[in-house]
Order: sequence, then C-alpha cells, then structure tokens
Amino acid sequence: MKTFYLLATILLLAGCGKSRNTFTLSGTIKGINDSIAWVIIPDTAFSRIDTVSIKDEKFEYQLQTDTTVLLTLMFKNGTQYDIFADKNTQTEISGDTAHWNSLQVKGGTYNDILYPLMDRYRKVNAEQARDSVKAFIAQNPFSPVSVYLLDKYYVQTPNPDAKTIQELIKLMSGKLQDDFLIRDIEERLKYSAMADTGRYISNFRTKNKDNKYISAYQYNNQYIVVTFWASWLPDGMKLQKEIAEAKKDKKREKTVFLNIAMDTDKKTWNELMKNDSLPAEQTCDLMGWKSRLVEQFGVNSIPQIILLNKQRKVVARENRLEPIIAKLDSLLENDKKNKK
Repeated sequence: MKTFYLLATILLLAGCGKSRNTFTLSGTIKGINDSIAWVIIPDTAFSRIDTVSIKDEKFEYQLQTDTTVLLTLMFKNGTQYDIFADKNTQTEISGDTAHWNSLQVKGGTYNDILYPLMDRYRKVNAEQARDSVKAFIAQNPFSPVSVYLLDKYYVQTPNPDAKTIQELIKLMSGKLQDDFLIRDIEERLKYSAMADTGRYISNFRTKNKDNKYISAYQYNNQYIVVTFWASWLPDGMKLQKEIAEAKKDKKREKTVFLNIAMDTDKKTWNELMKNDSLPAEQTCDLMGWKSRLVEQFGVNSIPQIILLNKQRKVVARENRLEPIIAKLDSLLENDKKNKK
C-alpha cells in the first residue's frame, strides 16, 4: 500500500511540474534531413526570433505562453507559415519539399479555422476573397482570425483602403481592437495618407551596413530606387537577387538602388550582411515599423519599391520590381532623347 501511495505522489508531482501553458509545434517535412528554420514572434510581449533544428525530416518547437500569440515559421528557402500559438495546444505542420506552398497545418482552434478559409479564398478572385473576409469579420468579432484576415487581405495590398479598414476594425470587439496587430495596422494607416505618388522626399539620412551615414544629398540629380523589404519575407531574398540583376544593366549604372530592411533582430541582420550577393546599398536600423524612414517614405506594407526622380519626387510605388524598372527605363530613355 505504501508503494502505491509513493508512486501516486511521484506521478502527481511530475504532472504538477509540467507547464500547462506550453504550446507545441511539431513538423514532418519529407525531403529535409539536416536543416534549420526560424520562429519569428513580432508581438512586443515576446518579440524574438528562435532557431529550430530539423533532423531526419522532423522538428519540434515549444513556447511558454498564457495568451494567444501569432508566430511565423520560416524555412531556409524563405517559405513561411503564420501560426496561432495557444497554451496547452499542439499544432502539426506536414508535407514535402516538392510542395512548399501547400503544407498542411492542423491543430489549435484558430489554425483549424484559418487554413481551410485561406484554401477557399485561393480559389476565388481578390475581390471575392475580400468580400468573404468582410463577412467573416462581421460574424466573428471576437476571433483573432478576423484580425489576421484583415491584415492579409485588406492591409497587405498595394493600395489599402484606409476607410474600409477602419470600418472593419470598428466591427471587432474592444479586446481585439487592443490587439498588437491592430495597433500595428492603425500605425501604418497613418503613413498611407503620405503614400501617394507625387510627393517629394526632401531628405533622408541613415547608416549603411558599413556603419557609414548615407543621405539623399549624396544622390543629387540621380534616380533612386528605394526598396523596403525584410529577410523573413517569403520572397525577400528573391527580390534582392532581382535587384542585383537589374543593377547590372549598363543604362542603369548611374541609378541608385537603396535597400531598407525592416528586420528587428541584430544577430540575424549581421549574419545576413555576410552574404556578398546582396546588392548595395543596404541599411537597417532594427526599428521595424517604428523606423523613421517608414514614416518619411509613407510605407504601409512590404515589400514596397519606390522610384524617386532626380528631384526626389515619388513617381512610382509598387510591390513588385518589374513595373518600377519599366518606369525607370522609360525615364532614362526620355532623358537620352532630350540630350540629343
């Protein structure tokens, strides 16, 4: 009998020692043997980047949390998945490297709502998807999924409609309106009023990767392509490679390509700067959306690429490089004709 009570006591103590606030993310990705991934937590309550080891196609990550946290899982090739982390919850991600963009995410109340919805939205056009999101927000004013969908389908667009976004925010509960992501969205909406083409960027000043100051005055009478990006963006590194290729064209040799990263982790940024293939000029103040440059350039989503003419007037603003280069080449061609 004493042995029974002793065993019961040990089991009870072991159970008490295990945190009930643990979120577990486990994965099985066929085709990956030894690699790493990153978990990015932008919420100011956590705000960190964790490294996850992948061994024999499997990995596991745990987070202690007493509230719902939105985290991003990013693989080495840039593919990323946003995942809701809840206490005492387990989420699984599975698939293979032949289908990076269709990995299965299951587990957790909000993930099991979010991913089937996004699968459905992929099958319709953008306007239909936004209409569906609007209906979901109206029907689910207390769900964090509403905040996520608002950001993805209304805010992270080339031309966000500030009035509609504010109307959708008003449909949400008071608790959701205090959410980190909503505060972030409202902060970016302040900048959207300044995001119109036609405005002038009188000056900007920042430090490059060599810790030397660069400013607009260095680039008088030159076209400037300013790219706001981040290493954790799905196509962030791909975009940088495209910029490096665009720079090689002789007709653009006097064009300035300035790349402003929105990264906030110093260690990750320093490691990234060891990559010689990245095009110059690179700068990052590690302030993310709180960066003074974000406000100066009126940036409300990334990637965002801005073309300034020789008088530092914004003549184009896009989320892809191709139309910016087309506009730049057109201006260069006109300059060439005017010289004749």
